Amino acid sequence: MRCSPSCPTCTHPDSFAASHGPLAVLGIDVTSAPDKRKPLACAVGVLNNDTLRIKQLYAVTALRGLPDCTRESASHPQAAELSETTPVSLEHLLAHEGPWVAGFDMPFGLPADFLRWWQETEEPQNKLAETRQNDQPEVSPAHKDNAHAGPQDNYGQSCGCSTVGAASGYVRMSAHAGIQQPSAFAYQKNTKATQAKAVLCMNTASAAQPDAERTTAFRPLPSWHHYVSRLALLDKEAFRQTVYAFMNTRPKGQKLPLRLTDNLTDAQSPLRLNYVPVGRMFHAVVPLLTESAVRIPLLHENGDCRVALEVYPALIARDILGNPPRYKDGSKEQQQERKQARAALIHTLPDYCQSRYGFTLQIEAQQKEVVLEDTKGDMLDALLCAIQAAGAARQKNFGMPELVSETMRSEGWIAAG
Repeated sequence: MRCSPSCPTCTHPDSFAASHGPLAVLGIDVTSAPDKRKPLACAVGVLNNDTLRIKQLYAVTALRGLPDCTRESASHPQAAELSETTPVSLEHLLAHEGPWVAGFDMPFGLPADFLRWWQETEEPQNKLAETRQNDQPEVSPAHKDNAHAGPQDNYGQSCGCSTVGAASGYVRMSAHAGIQQPSAFAYQKNTKATQAKAVLCMNTASAAQPDAERTTAFRPLPSWHHYVSRLALLDKEAFRQTVYAFMNTRPKGQKLPLRLTDNLTDAQSPLRLNYVPVGRMFHAVVPLLTESAVRIPLLHENGDCRVALEVYPALIARDILGNPPRYKDGSKEQQQERKQARAALIHTLPDYCQSRYGFTLQIEAQQKEVVLEDTKGDMLDALLCAIQAAGAARQKNFGMPELVSETMRSEGWIAAG
């Protein structure tokens, strides 16, 4: 029985889980270029009432590609098959019919500071491209296709866009001055407190901006659909050069601005391209999410019963192991210590899920062994993503803030569950 409509450990009557149970749950630890050496880790489970049962752990070695039976059939594979058939790619996973909810360990949006700069540089480039296009001589029909062939995307397909807006154009554009970032706040489990701090964050950032910058700062940000579709046209190198061009306009120590949600959760900047290259993950995976027409709360509310959430497994790891949680990678001398940390995490998770999310976690001994022996920690991160996705699915509107700004609708939001 539910304690009250606001109880964080009970299934909200208006939640996605309450209206779509039993619910398939996916946790996905993302890599921008999965292969056999570094696959994309995926945990698949079923949330039924107050129990999350992990059914399969998969290593997915490609972002795109469908099996012949799916490509040739008019129907999509059923959600029940998620735990029965090894997916050939992330695209194959997303093609399964709903209802399901998936938690992705990657950013779905980019910081407002970058978007303002990109907006200021993109518009002159578009006008220049239109002017040059109007000045072009007529092209014979036989050569029309080749004459208008633009750069290729990551998968060798023609983008159909002019090369004028590529990275070299961004480098030449005058820079927009950096805007002071809001203060960082620690992650809070209390949703109302987090929302209040979010509003304080936005007000503080606004007050700190010089008058000369406020006109640009208050200009509406580009919509999520607009900048995702435009940046998807850039190949990997052009996107990288675009990010570096923006970074070159920023003072030292402010090269990688954060989103509001990153400040609240102490997450990395979505523009980071090295170490943990979450910027590359954004560029490789988010366009695939839009093509798959899944629902993304705040960003793409299309009513689909396949839901993708941005989650952050480090939040659970910090709660259990402390900050920073050291449970993966490391030197040869550190491997045993990191393995012990993974063991402690796995051992504590059932109690944590019961107290934090209000559901029972069921995971088989063999699955625990797979997670424990994965020195990179990818399978453990995928498991934590699934737990966060299940927790978010039990809340009203996936735990999204009640106070939503336009900045959040452009940047996105981490569903902490």
